[in-house]
Amino acid sequence: MTTDSRPSADEVPVEVARQELERLLQDGRFHAAKRNRAFLRYICEEQFAGRSNRLKAYCIAVDVFGRPADFNSSADPIVRIEANRLRSALDNYYRAFGSVGDVRLHIPKGRYVPVFTRTCHLPEDAHDPSYAEGAFEQPHQERQERGTRQWRLATLLTAAAGCVICAVGAWMYQRPVFIEKPIVAVRMMTLTADGSPQALAVYDQFMAALAGYRSLRVAASADEHDEAARWSPWRTTAVNRYAIDLKFYSASSGQNIWWQVSRPGSGDIIETGVQTANRLLDPDQVQQMLVLPLVRKLASLRGVINGAEMRDESSSLGNGCLLRAEYALDSMRTDRFDVAKTCLRSTLTSRPDDADSEAALSRLIVAQQLGRPEPAGMGEALSLARSAGRLHRIPIVPTYR
Repeated sequence: MTTDSRPSADEVPVEVARQELERLLQDGRFHAAKRNRAFLRYICEEQFAGRSNRLKAYCIAVDVFGRPADFNSSADPIVRIEANRLRSALDNYYRAFGSVGDVRLHIPKGRYVPVFTRTCHLPEDAHDPSYAEGAFEQPHQERQERGTRQWRLATLLTAAAGCVICAVGAWMYQRPVFIEKPIVAVRMMTLTADGSPQALAVYDQFMAALAGYRSLRVAASADEHDEAARWSPWRTTAVNRYAIDLKFYSASSGQNIWWQVSRPGSGDIIETGVQTANRLLDPDQVQQMLVLPLVRKLASLRGVINGAEMRDESSSLGNGCLLRAEYALDSMRTDRFDVAKTCLRSTLTSRPDDADSEAALSRLIVAQQLGRPEPAGMGEALSLARSAGRLHRIPIVPTYR
């Protein structure tokens, strides 16, 4: 099903498109928030009803996200942000489980109109011997008969080659990508009337505290804008980049740090806020009451950046597995231990020298065996812990909190 009114051999009928929508929304493996599921159903139903011309940011904001009638998309980017999250959830699902069914749903960037497409398959009778020999009327002359057979054979080989290319492309598209720890660049601006010395001191304190978290890497320059987070079928590794903008300012009633986390590549704003102290502080108090709580809010296990990583990379190896393991350990959700262990083992199969994954897997094994230790399991945990320490001399308990 496409928005083009011209008939197409690959066009998906409305009934088939609706079946794919319902199947997707009922599949527990499709990781999307409730509001994004409502978003997806809304734009699909509008498309089915022939009202794709209404799929604009204003209508979606008012009908789906409950924004008022005076909604302004320039001031409130809610639709664009949620659309990016929905696209990411769809891409992750079809990369992991694209072999289910022969129809796929995606939302092109820059638009909110859903597109249903068919996947590639061999012709149904491609394996029937008569496909190559008896599908066409045979000429009486031997030369014409030979030419027809050759043409049919060439057609069959071309179809087979096309499907091999599709299969390889699908494998490249669906294979897990190893996600490195995110890279964070920090930019500081000051609104104080007496210059920037105090803002620079806050910046130094912020950078020192941020560097203590092993869940991310701090960029050397705030001017780095990299497209590495964009997925490519030819890549096996990727890294997400984030920019943290800070503005430190003082007022008669206190001191504040305005902050914003965004993605440099796409320009998407992830979250914005203000860290406030309701009185004037000396430098040590600024660090304890403003800087350190803000760093924890942004970089801790359940902070803004790791939350974005969990939403975007829920089906990838590497950092996503580490975060799932840390979430399970932090909440002692034993029902999630096995999934986290499987993910970490897959990561170590892809990258055997990943010390962080070895340390996290060791801790999971120990936590799972509390109260009923088994020699084999504890032996594996000890071996993993020793290997992690030997590889990079890292602490067995990474700094996520």
